[in-house]
Amino acid sequence: MSAVLNDRDAILQAATVRIVNPKNAWINLLTSAPGFHVTAAGQADLSVVTVTAELFGLDDAVTFSAVGATLSNAASRTVDVTYGGQTAIVTATVMSNGDKFERSCVIPVLRDGAAGAAGQPVYTWIKYADTAAGAGLSDDPAGKAYIGLAHNKSTATESTTPGDYTWALMKGGDGLPGAKGADGITYYTWIKYADQADGTGLYDTPNANTLYIGIAVNRTTATESTTKTDYVWSRFKGEQGVAGATTYTWIKYADTAAGAGLSDDPSGKAYIGFAYNKATATESTTPGDYTWALIKGTDGQPGGKGADGATLYTWIKYSDNADGTGLYDVPTASTLYIGIATNKSTATESTTKTDYAWSKFRGDQGVPGPTTYTWIKYADTAAGAGLSDDPAGKLYIGLAHNKSSATESTTPSDYTWSLIRGEKGDQGVPGGKGADGQQLYTWIKYSNSANGASPYDVPTDSTLYIGIAVNKTTATESTTPGDYVWSRFRGADGVGTAGARGAGHYYATGSTWSDVVAQAACPGSTPVLNDVVTISSSTYVMEKRWTGSVWVENGVVINGKLIAPDSILTTALAAEIIKAKHLSVGAVLASHISVGPSGGLNKDPNFTDYAGSWSPTNAAVGSAGGAAPAPTYLGAFPGMQAFTLANELIPIDSTKTYLLSASVYADGGNDRNCTLLVNFYDGAGNRITNTGWGDANFSGHATSFRPAVGDWRPYRDGVFGVKSAAKKIPANAKTCRVGVYLNGGGSSNTMMGVTALLLEEMIDSALVVKGGIKADNIDVDRLAAIIAYLGNVELGAGGALRQGKPGYGAGKGIWIGDHNNTPKLDIGETGGAGIIWDGFDLVINRPKLASPFSVTLSNVRITQQVNGSTIQFSAPKTITSGSGSYAYSWSFSASGPSSQLAMISSPAAQDAVIKANASNSWLYGYLALTLKDLNSGLTATSNCEIVVQFGSGVEP
Repeated sequence: MSAVLNDRDAILQAATVRIVNPKNAWINLLTSAPGFHVTAAGQADLSVVTVTAELFGLDDAVTFSAVGATLSNAASRTVDVTYGGQTAIVTATVMSNGDKFERSCVIPVLRDGAAGAAGQPVYTWIKYADTAAGAGLSDDPAGKAYIGLAHNKSTATESTTPGDYTWALMKGGDGLPGAKGADGITYYTWIKYADQADGTGLYDTPNANTLYIGIAVNRTTATESTTKTDYVWSRFKGEQGVAGATTYTWIKYADTAAGAGLSDDPSGKAYIGFAYNKATATESTTPGDYTWALIKGTDGQPGGKGADGATLYTWIKYSDNADGTGLYDVPTASTLYIGIATNKSTATESTTKTDYAWSKFRGDQGVPGPTTYTWIKYADTAAGAGLSDDPAGKLYIGLAHNKSSATESTTPSDYTWSLIRGEKGDQGVPGGKGADGQQLYTWIKYSNSANGASPYDVPTDSTLYIGIAVNKTTATESTTPGDYVWSRFRGADGVGTAGARGAGHYYATGSTWSDVVAQAACPGSTPVLNDVVTISSSTYVMEKRWTGSVWVENGVVINGKLIAPDSILTTALAAEIIKAKHLSVGAVLASHISVGPSGGLNKDPNFTDYAGSWSPTNAAVGSAGGAAPAPTYLGAFPGMQAFTLANELIPIDSTKTYLLSASVYADGGNDRNCTLLVNFYDGAGNRITNTGWGDANFSGHATSFRPAVGDWRPYRDGVFGVKSAAKKIPANAKTCRVGVYLNGGGSSNTMMGVTALLLEEMIDSALVVKGGIKADNIDVDRLAAIIAYLGNVELGAGGALRQGKPGYGAGKGIWIGDHNNTPKLDIGETGGAGIIWDGFDLVINRPKLASPFSVTLSNVRITQQVNGSTIQFSAPKTITSGSGSYAYSWSFSASGPSSQLAMISSPAAQDAVIKANASNSWLYGYLALTLKDLNSGLTATSNCEIVVQFGSGVEP
């Protein structure tokens, strides 16, 4: 095949000897509870939460730290977090071969709210008196000039203290005698009640079950008809309905019928404007939103005797349509609109819908409205000066409507002010002696029965009904229930039905699935349809959903055609069944492997044993196996060597630069060595040997290194080509093959392996011009650019836009993307100041943190020491941005006996002193430092390699 420049070679990537980049290792944190729990009394009844760290691709010690809580009982993978009065942030840190891995989790505080206080009924008190100060206080209005009201009282027992009431005149003083008027016609209004919508079975006194009221207006006789059709019937008591919307009536005053000079103050205004059924209490300042009418006409010249006055009528119709279509006389339970026509000269009602003004008869269904209040104050001026609750001697009344509190404001501007009594008019023309006036009274009684049985004067907490009789000629109230019209004094209790619980997600702890445990995790131990329960521990997680009868796994089936190649990367894959046409893995642990009729288990055909002329002693190629991913192994006793070379010829250009890399593993040994190799070929296919940086068998040694012990680690320093000073590509080279050479060496056994052998072309950034890379799709592990002009940026599952942060909930910087199938945002420093949106809640953290710092150890390489001599030295260290006050913790490991290479200083010393003594040998060791800043409490780590040569010892 032909190679594609700057792209991974597909065949090399498919080779058996491969590895997932160990930098893809991570930490997962599990909590024993969703958070701390604090009762309504402020007691923490769940004050300790255990955090467990799961390591993937890591096997090093875990260090825990916390903000807002204290830690205890720390074990290798767990720690107990104790409630500290606030939300806690716990961070787990793992240091692995100089690389730092961190993961944080937030443990919130779950608080119970305090129980609300029980609501209290309130009452209105009514008294009568002789003066505006409440003198002559009485329950009987007979002979009294003033009425007193006291609102929102907590008891039904009325006070006898005049100052507890707001007093107002019930009747003004007598006016001047008027002129003799024309004989008038007395009209009567008849009222009947019935249980049927058409008035069948009509009667005089309503009861608790009365459904309909019939009204007949403008009748010339006081004797009420018993004919049901003489009345207009409507609902006396509405059906149980849903809570209606709160509507408002707006009132304004103006100078003209068009609303000019719009004002809230009626002083000097000629017109009043109304706007009905408004959805907001905020009154409009647009005159066109109101219907305008004269408040009072101007005085005219005295006229002659007028003609007999015309009798005017009001027409009322009902309809189910907003424009009055299909109008009718008697409303029903489903009637939606009412039409009113006023000042008509005939009692015969029109059947033309446009003759009426139509409005809602029954409001739309609405949400429960708020409780609102009307405030009343009195004052001396229209600006509210002399604000008082007592109207005595006051000229103006102030009203404030639709207030959310019963506590009245003492700020005058919160009220709309108007005259209580208008200015005195001009002297009128004396009139003739008028007929004797008649004083009328309103009687009020209370009862516990709908028909008024056993009426009484003062209501109590248990009073159910109020009876009112109007236009009575005597102040002595009747004790006959039939003399009153009875209605509800207190509404009946409403009836509601609690809604069913919706599905939720609940959690429990366990190491295996249990239907009993899952059921107990649901509220009331009773699951509802689509409830989801997760049972988990540090080694087990299972999530199931309730179908209404059984628990089923919340599994997801993904079409394999939708999975891109190399898009599933993991250190472990557990499944009952894996079906694939091609499966490339490092190691397979299975109880059963089934191969189809045309299938087979074959080794990767792209790599073969090297068949060149070079055959060192004991050369051999080991077989695949072991716990690490599919390497070639060596049994390392002295002189044991192995090498392999890729079959594929890869096109190459001597004017470019290439990088040859691999991941290598070793489990021990003193003299282990790995060399990445390349063979160049000319246009005729002949191997080129005279490169100057190879040997008789290979054109070049791209890089040679001593693999680290116990860890798969990438080595990416095999650079050769035009940018390399010592490793040039021959000008006549057209193709190449790459390979690897392993040497166990030493005096003890070792096992080594190699995987992910990769040849990549390196692009000189100076050759990339502005706008020179344009593509609909760029598929790379990492893309670095100063400026990228993008259209829509759509992140796939697991995708993210980030700067600084390696992932959600880790590191410092900016991260936005998909985390566990949920869009999330993480800005700032994990465990420090920042903003986190977890897909549900937005959390802003601003703790004050110490400045971070770092420590770096430099490698030590000492050569040509005298055989048998003893030397001592320290590794150079550099500390950046620290406070200067530290605690040191050194550790050292050597590949040989401690008598040859060892640390002789204290692990807590400021500098680590190493002692070396040997003959004709190379000594190897690894030195590590954990440095703690005593002022900030932060830690930093670093490590380095120690290499010492004595005498003529040859480095492998």
